[in-house]
Amino acid sequence: MTDPKYDKLDCMLFAAMEQGLPLDDIGLFNSLDESQIVFTHRFEKKKKKLVKCEKYRRGKRTTRKVLWRVAVAIMIIMSMLFIMMVSISAFRKAVVDVVVDFFENKVTFSSGENTIPGNNTIQATKKINLSCDDIEEKVILETDIIREVVYYEGGKRICSLAQSVFNNNDFYYDSDGSDIAVVELNGYEAVLIQTHKQTSHLSWSDGEYFYILSCYCMDYDVLELAYNVN
Repeated sequence: MTDPKYDKLDCMLFAAMEQGLPLDDIGLFNSLDESQIVFTHRFEKKKKKLVKCEKYRRGKRTTRKVLWRVAVAIMIIMSMLFIMMVSISAFRKAVVDVVVDFFENKVTFSSGENTIPGNNTIQATKKINLSCDDIEEKVILETDIIREVVYYEGGKRICSLAQSVFNNNDFYYDSDGSDIAVVELNGYEAVLIQTHKQTSHLSWSDGEYFYILSCYCMDYDVLELAYNVN
């Protein structure tokens, strides 16, 4: 018996029939009067519970499908509405005002306009020359227009140097609770920010590149570190 629609019980029954099973047993089985059979209350209760669970399972699957389709439809509608609102100038201006308000308490380090023709990429990378032997340099960002290196001493971050070309990319620092001053650095004007969290930031330009040097360790002075950038 190789037909997959037959199970093991079917195979046993067919085998028994082939061995001459009397047809009287089959006739007796078919003649039984099942109308007198009475199921117990426990059986009826269990049957109703199983039927109820199956109906609930089917309804739950249907509800889940409906909610998923409704959620997808809502996301599509919201995306279309957002695109339509962005095209409205008044709404776009409101979004810009929120962004401006967010950056109101920030200090912007801007490299300004590109004033050097053809110098659109970093040609020579600069670094901080530190005398300590236990200094580790880790480049965390490096592209054609910007490069940032973090310096560690004994596994502790002490400073970082960001070098970029002249472009419109700005850097933002929180000016809340900070002291801001303009200082002289190798004949160039630099902006110094000293926070109350013992962190200092110095930004300047040497006429070729724009730099931001951040010092996170009180054992070092941000100005002295800037003098060692070459």
